[in-house]
Amino acid sequence: MYLCDCRRPPGYLWRLQILLQQTGLTLYENMDLKREKHTSYSDVPYRRVRSCLTFIHQEYARKIRLEDIARAASVSTSECCRDFKEILGQSPVDYLITYRVRMGEYLLTHTGKSILEIALAAGFSGSSHFSNTFTRYMGCTPLHYRKRDGV
Repeated sequence: MYLCDCRRPPGYLWRLQILLQQTGLTLYENMDLKREKHTSYSDVPYRRVRSCLTFIHQEYARKIRLEDIARAASVSTSECCRDFKEILGQSPVDYLITYRVRMGEYLLTHTGKSILEIALAAGFSGSSHFSNTFTRYMGCTPLHYRKRDGV
């Protein structure tokens, strides 16, 4: 089903969301980190989310559960979800899926790999799961997206 919006490039809203998340994280990473000695309570959630993001970015290609993400920051799943919602505005699982779609998008535009190879490399269980998720986030199928970009 091709639902690509011709007025905006596929994935426009998704890209905007990612840009806002990256901006927020960049601002945090560039804060004055002299506070290491005088850590306020409010810094703790940021550090936990940062640990979770590092884990997701390193392990996205394998099967990951919410418990695995929370364990990366040594917190409960409910605390992990609360921190993500507060800082990134979405759940850890939603962030993981978004990141996997982003990796799939990169592989579609920068490699000649098959859709199945890309799906597995991005952490999806198969090409159908990848295609359905990609279409939901980007507004068109992976194959249409690739053809549009001329890869």
